[in-house]
Amino acid sequence: MMNYDYQNFLVELREDGIVVITASRPEKLNAMNELAWQELGDFFARADHDPAIRVIILTGAGDKAFIAGADISALAKKTGVTALASQAYQYVTRIETCSKPVIAAVNGYAFGGGFEIAMGCDFRICSENAVFALPETGLGIIPGSGGTQRLSRLTGMARAKEIIMLGRKLNAQEALQWGIVTRCVPREALMEEAFRMAGHLMEKGPIALNVAKKLIRASLSCDMDLGLVMENMGLGILCASEDKQEGLNSFLEKRKPEYRGK
Repeated sequence: MMNYDYQNFLVELREDGIVVITASRPEKLNAMNELAWQELGDFFARADHDPAIRVIILTGAGDKAFIAGADISALAKKTGVTALASQAYQYVTRIETCSKPVIAAVNGYAFGGGFEIAMGCDFRICSENAVFALPETGLGIIPGSGGTQRLSRLTGMARAKEIIMLGRKLNAQEALQWGIVTRCVPREALMEEAFRMAGHLMEKGPIALNVAKKLIRASLSCDMDLGLVMENMGLGILCASEDKQEGLNSFLEKRKPEYRGK
């Protein structure tokens, strides 16, 4: 495994290939400053190519917050030029395009950039105390890390407008009903549920997961005919892989597959 030593995040790699990255600024409710954004982007850029990592779980330190948006002191210093130069939205895209499955375990406030980071993940589960919001219009600005684009794809345009333009906060059950998260569990069971989901993903072929993730994302920006062609090409590539043969052999031999990502 590569060395992941950060000031604002803790990285723990388990022997089974599951890595937990924890936003760790509890005194600031894990709010994101510029260095935190850079560290997040660096982690996903390198984790994408780290063969020791199979599944990523992203969470926040403490019981109060996943990531409570931007550090207000840092935001107050932002100018038009520095805002345009910010790469925060690109760092969230690195999460979305990472070849490894990413699970957001949301434990408390997911405001602003924290909500946007969660939306970049493949799966979102939350504890019963979770709260989701994009409050930027109340500060005279807008979400700047993909919130206006990803939220409407998750919830539909009308609900996205209600959350962004009206600044509505959603509790955990509302987030579940609106399709923002797929599972809501008691606070003490959050990481157990995240590891359970990660365990299921570990049983799947890693190349198949990567190809499926790319095709699902591509479906948002291409028509059906092109999407079907790409899907067929993806299947053809997978049928030539060692993993495909291992998957079939393990099924016929009634044993768990041992995928090698080849």
